[in-house]
Amino acid sequence: MSRTPAPAAPVAVAPIVSAIPPTPAAESRPSIPAYAHNPAPDYPQSARWEGEEGTVLLRVLVNVAGLPEKITIARSSGYTSLDQAAEKAVQHWRFTPGTSDGKPVTMQVEVPIRFRLTDANP
Repeated sequence: MSRTPAPAAPVAVAPIVSAIPPTPAAESRPSIPAYAHNPAPDYPQSARWEGEEGTVLLRVLVNVAGLPEKITIARSSGYTSLDQAAEKAVQHWRFTPGTSDGKPVTMQVEVPIRFRLTDANP
């Protein structure tokens, strides 16, 4: 009569310890906020009539949810109406938040908004 051998007892396997530290994952490298949803600002009608053009540089504090928490003018376009239109638009923008150690963090970025009459909607 043939006997079926008894199943072998489980063997404990020791983990392999490497002397070389693992390469950090891409998520652990810091990243800056990125544009997620950013419709262009409305070009003020009065600025169009006056032929006003320029670039507004906004300093935007982006929170962990990707929302603009604080917006300040770092450099004016030279025209109040363009500066205000840029601020108003960016208040409604959404960003992909910056990260540190793979976790979203509040971070400040500079956002240029360029107004050119050739780009203006009629």
